[in-house]
Amino acid sequence: ANLEGANLKGANLVGSNLSGANLKKAIIEDVNLQNGTLYSVIAESANFKNSNLSYTYLESCDFNNSNFNGVLLSNSNLISVNMNGANIINSNFNSSDLSMSNFNESFIMNSSFESAIMKQVIFRNSVISNNSMVRSDLSLANFVQAVVSDSDFGSSNLGNADFYGSKISNLKFIKSYLK
Repeated sequence: ANLEGANLKGANLVGSNLSGANLKKAIIEDVNLQNGTLYSVIAESANFKNSNLSYTYLESCDFNNSNFNGVLLSNSNLISVNMNGANIINSNFNSSDLSMSNFNESFIMNSSFESAIMKQVIFRNSVISNNSMVRSDLSLANFVQAVVSDSDFGSSNLGNADFYGSKISNLKFIKSYLK
């Protein structure tokens, strides 16, 4: 479906299947997409502000430069998702699988990724501030040249994570695996 630039603000799309849809520049604000399927969706520069995408399947989607301000994405599958340049503030990714996803050059603030699977996630050149990544699997994650501050990585697996050239301040690693 071609929904480029569509205004879906406030829509109730619980359980909807939008796989393969073009949602470039779409307004998906205050939308309930809980239990939905968005496989291989192109949603560059889309606005998902305050939407509920919990328990949603979002594998292989392109959310380049999209807005995820206040979004609920808990218990969702976001494997191999492109969030390059995304704005992620006050969002919840708890217990989600974000393995092999790209958050390159993203702004991630005041968000929760507790108990998330984030193996091989790329945060290169991102700003990551005041987030909770407690009990998460960040093995082989790439934080190269990122600015990472005021965040809690307690009881997380950071095995072989790469922080080369990162600016790090006020982080908590209590009971974390850092080999």
